[in-house]
Amino acid sequence: MNLLRILMMLVLAIAVASALWSWTHDPAPATPLPPLQIEVLNSCGVDGLAELAAQRLRALGHDVTRVADAGMAELEHTVILDRRGRDRLSRELARRAGPCPVLLEQIEDPVADLTLILGADWQQMALFSDPEPVSGL
Repeated sequence: MNLLRILMMLVLAIAVASALWSWTHDPAPATPLPPLQIEVLNSCGVDGLAELAAQRLRALGHDVTRVADAGMAELEHTVILDRRGRDRLSRELARRAGPCPVLLEQIEDPVADLTLILGADWQQMALFSDPEPVSGL
């Protein structure tokens, strides 16, 4: 009888500890970024990947202005080019969708705020980690 009581108390203690742990350690949902204009270029050789990235970014409220092949040698690493000097937003998108580095490469009359160039490491990106895009991206 005492053994049963001890086991029940142990199970209850574990359940309470588990609930407290998840309540105190689950991160709050990220505040969505304001809509960004994003150009998506494929430089990894995987057909249709830029379009998939564009669909996920659009589902999160971003305006994808162009989807195309990068027209260059395949890149090893994905990169975001900040075209309009929106450093805080470009770095936050890189943190949430990536990880990937951000380079400031402002140009005259850009087609977007940012250019996402998908490299061979695309499978490591949070943007592609789930069947559905991550909210708050």
